[in-house]
Amino acid sequence: MSHNVGVMTALGRCLLVVAICGTVLLPAQQRTESQRLQDAVQLSESKGDYAGAITILQPLTASRDSSIAARALLELGEAYEKLGGDGARQAYEKLLKYDDQPVLVAEARARLARLATAARAALPQTTTVRHLWGSRYSVVGALSRDGQALPATDDEARALGLLYPATGRYQVVLSEPRLNGDAILTGAAISPDGKRLAFGWSVTQASQTQIGEIHLVGVDGASRRTLLSEKSAAFNPVGWMPDGRTLVATRSFDDGTSDLLTVESDSGAVALLAHIAGSPRGLSLSQDGRLLAYDFPARPGAAKHDIALLDLSTRRQWTVVDYPADDSYPVWHPDGHRLFFASDRTGATGIWQLPAADGAAPGEPSLVAADMGPVEPRALSADGSLYFTRWTGVVDVFVSQLDRGTGRWSAPATVARNVVGNNYFSGWSADSRWLALTSRRGGHRVFQRGTHVLVLHDITSHDEREFTPDVPAGLSWPAWSPDGRSVMVVSNYRQSLYRIDVSTGVATMMLERGPSSGFFVRPAWMPDGRSIVFAPQRSVMIADVDTGIERNVYDPPEDAFVLQVVPSPDGRLLALVHGGRAPRRPLLIVPADGGPTRTVTTVPAPEVLWIAGWTPDGATLIVSRDNQDGRVGRNAIWSVPAAGGNPVPLGIEMEGLRESRLSPDGLRISFTAGWSTKETCVLEKAIPPIPAPAPKR
Repeated sequence: MSHNVGVMTALGRCLLVVAICGTVLLPAQQRTESQRLQDAVQLSESKGDYAGAITILQPLTASRDSSIAARALLELGEAYEKLGGDGARQAYEKLLKYDDQPVLVAEARARLARLATAARAALPQTTTVRHLWGSRYSVVGALSRDGQALPATDDEARALGLLYPATGRYQVVLSEPRLNGDAILTGAAISPDGKRLAFGWSVTQASQTQIGEIHLVGVDGASRRTLLSEKSAAFNPVGWMPDGRTLVATRSFDDGTSDLLTVESDSGAVALLAHIAGSPRGLSLSQDGRLLAYDFPARPGAAKHDIALLDLSTRRQWTVVDYPADDSYPVWHPDGHRLFFASDRTGATGIWQLPAADGAAPGEPSLVAADMGPVEPRALSADGSLYFTRWTGVVDVFVSQLDRGTGRWSAPATVARNVVGNNYFSGWSADSRWLALTSRRGGHRVFQRGTHVLVLHDITSHDEREFTPDVPAGLSWPAWSPDGRSVMVVSNYRQSLYRIDVSTGVATMMLERGPSSGFFVRPAWMPDGRSIVFAPQRSVMIADVDTGIERNVYDPPEDAFVLQVVPSPDGRLLALVHGGRAPRRPLLIVPADGGPTRTVTTVPAPEVLWIAGWTPDGATLIVSRDNQDGRVGRNAIWSVPAAGGNPVPLGIEMEGLRESRLSPDGLRISFTAGWSTKETCVLEKAIPPIPAPAPKR
């Protein structure tokens, strides 16, 4: 018996050794990393040896096991915090990229917010923001080399000129009646000697062809000439090389990509520096002409941007700000040693600075000014004053509901839950349960890939789903398909229609038109779900979405064009509105198969009636009456009998009311209201000078 016990004891020891050995051999690397991580935690918590813990943790942050690497980054950040070093924020920022570790990521975000609060408390309290100009003026380029003037447009007088921050004076360089009409100024740069302006000019011709140009003009308004002209492109002069002969500019294309160029001011000769897969929001050329800073989408189609540098002599590009936040609008300090930019990395947009001596980025970004709101840095003066554009005002989608008992409409209320104050277009599903909204993210930037989100809002539960469709640029006029499976949107500068699957968010091209054949504006589904109706240029067209075949159903008079067309519930009739030079503008009904038109009502120009929709019985049209007088006054919603008669107000009116939509059941009206406005401000002497080096002994 004792012999058997001895055998069993020996066997048990062997099994124990095998079990231990097996544990060591099978997951050896993983167990070793786990042990080392625990050793680091014990050094920090039990012995206060933070430096020793950092030594252990740093290699673990490169582990292939994301749980190990993420935990190591969290512990590393805490150890740096204990030592008071700068590495804490860097560690937490790296951890944000571990999407498969949501608990640790949430903790890292909380710690970053705490660090940001501490950084704000440490900022100098003497920094002040001074309002310079309101919405009338738009700064369109960098500060002159002498720090005295900013290129800007006077949007009321339709002029290009120079703003002088010290005095508030505006000097008109040239008046241009087409500005903000069929022509847009896309940027400007003052020559080093202060005698010339280069500016980008984008013109829409009568054929709807887009022409991009660079013009030169003296600051006295003389000697204007076209330096460069190209179809289907837009140019932005960023700055001048120190010799005053060469411009640095961008050339942007309809597909959302851009070229970085140099342009010779005497001949217009172009040299390509680089091609980037995105459209920069902000660019800044260092005063020595050596480095161009620009932001770019973090990945194709992304709304969040990173920041890169381009060496103009070697054409080498490298990223200097790579962070899971929106970092944009870089601006060089005149000393060439520091780069400033806007970032929402703390949850609110602030101004940050990055040491960038000799083009390198030897340090981490530091907070200069916190909680600035939606700002776009424009220029820095030598005394450390930062000039920026700040967006104010809100635009949102509202809904009013009909009380069947009283026949009255409720007071309008916003519907979006996740993001408010930046929603623009709406459209109802066929069952009237869902409202599709287009929401702009990443500030107030228009027509950039990845900056627009499609929001699907359940009008009863108020649940929301969001998609960021992979479409070229912009997201306008959402229209639910009759079967409820997709939402049609207009994109790519109104040249393309996409169908977005409401289950997956996948966007599929439906139809496309070239600029010369007219744009898609406010397209609508026909009730059969197989065709759409829209009004490009002058004609009303119905297009088969499968074949792309179009047929013309209506042509307006010579002095008019069609602004909008909406089919009746049975698809037999089309309601449409005219714009143009006529003294009165009609609301018309025309058969969908073609035929004579019937006038429902008219309004005096420049007013216009926008169609919200037909009531379910097809007997009444709901319209919004727009005074078309800029942003003055309150617009209202009316009803008008389809058989003809005078419009009757429904008691719904708001400042800037537009883009109204009636739900198919006739019980709710959605519409957009409010305006985005801007102001130019200066953060005075916010940037301290670089301390002079200590004298050598």
